[in-house]
Amino acid sequence: MRKVAAYAAIIIGTLIAAELLARIWAWQPALFDGPVDDGMGPLRYLYSSSSLGDLVPDQNGLWVSWLHRPFHVQTNSIGFRNAEEPSDDAFQILAVGDSMTFGIYVANDDTWPAWS
Repeated sequence: MRKVAAYAAIIIGTLIAAELLARIWAWQPALFDGPVDDGMGPLRYLYSSSSLGDLVPDQNGLWVSWLHRPFHVQTNSIGFRNAEEPSDDAFQILAVGDSMTFGIYVANDDTWPAWS
């Protein structure tokens, strides 16, 4: 009787472990169903080949790089992450960098290039 109980426990444990591994391997996050209704859809994440900046110009909406952490991104008419339009008279500095320069998960005002 003990052998049967031991074999049953091994089989049940193996099935539970297989189920957990299958769920972890095939897991996908649910689609973000937040307050994003700017009509851009996945186009917001593309780069712009026709403007000076890397981002799609004139966007103002939420980016969802990680499911539970959407963040606001606003770009100007030339594709830079800035709400203000560039002025011909103003002294400007171009910040070039990686994700720390872009400021993923933070608003435009909280990125380090916006600090002045």
